[in-house]
Amino acid sequence: MTGKTILHYEIIEELGRGGMGVVYLAQDLKLKREVAIKFLPRIIGADSDERKRFEIEAQAAAALNHPNIAHIYAIEESDDQMFIVMEYIEGKELKDLVGAYCDAPIPINNVINYATQMAKGLDAAHKKGIVHRDIKSANIMITGDDHLKIMDFGLAKVRGGTLVTKSGTTFGTAAYMSPEQVRGNEVDHRSDIWSFGVVLYEMLTGKLPFSGDYEAAVAYSILNEEPSPISGSNPEIPATITKIIEKLLKKNSSERYQNTAEILSDLADINIGQSSLSPNAQQPLNDSRKSLIIAKKNILFLSTIALVHKVFSGNRYRIMGLVVIEPVFRHIEAWIIDVMPAVPISFGLN
Repeated sequence: MTGKTILHYEIIEELGRGGMGVVYLAQDLKLKREVAIKFLPRIIGADSDERKRFEIEAQAAAALNHPNIAHIYAIEESDDQMFIVMEYIEGKELKDLVGAYCDAPIPINNVINYATQMAKGLDAAHKKGIVHRDIKSANIMITGDDHLKIMDFGLAKVRGGTLVTKSGTTFGTAAYMSPEQVRGNEVDHRSDIWSFGVVLYEMLTGKLPFSGDYEAAVAYSILNEEPSPISGSNPEIPATITKIIEKLLKKNSSERYQNTAEILSDLADINIGQSSLSPNAQQPLNDSRKSLIIAKKNILFLSTIALVHKVFSGNRYRIMGLVVIEPVFRHIEAWIIDVMPAVPISFGLN
């Protein structure tokens, strides 16, 4: 396919493959811009049901116009092949970023930034009655300036539209599926909210909350097990984020957040300060703070020795073997009190 020109699109290279088609980078020869185009494989395109699903994806995504959702430019067809022309996003999949930080999870400020953008994109889709149904880190793109885009509405369900399914088919990617998806039940926007929680957990810990060696094991975990506490992976995660994730991953959809506006409200309230850290979190000490603590310990030690070994002889004092006159001793006393106001130290003539 590389190097071939279809209509006015010159194929440059393959970008990726998925259950709903193959995506290529192409040059739009009319508008002189790079685009991403997504084809159905011919063998699938011949199936009327699969073709209908492809049309639903295009219609659902084309109805959305939001900075955090990849734009759809056109729906085209050539030689019985239908394809969607989409915005080409130069960046990295969130999945790859999570992997890059595997030994040191994505910084919390970045996580909150990405989560907020993702929630805004989902909020726009949900308000139009569109459920993505395959939210996962591989479907999230991050540009060089940390702008987030939600990709691939290939499994999108449009409220009030025709939901085309195959008998026994479960849509979604196993580890990110909501319990209702795993059961094959009807889903709504709260299924996306669950998957959003899985992605948030993944960003914070570098791991998936539900896993297994095979899909059935993953499904069992989703339905019956609770994820490991995120504080165990990163004790500096704010307690408020822990509560958000717990609510996102409620197995009963009625106990989750009921809309993304609620999520955005709670994300906005997060304070990355000492008061919001989890109980096990400890703030790292910078060099100046370490030096101050060491100085205070030394001063306290010195003052204690002075009190214990103070020897009055006329107007002289002996401090750690050194004889000093009273004015010098009083100067030392005032300096100690000034540096350590919280420590009750008293010097005097007895």
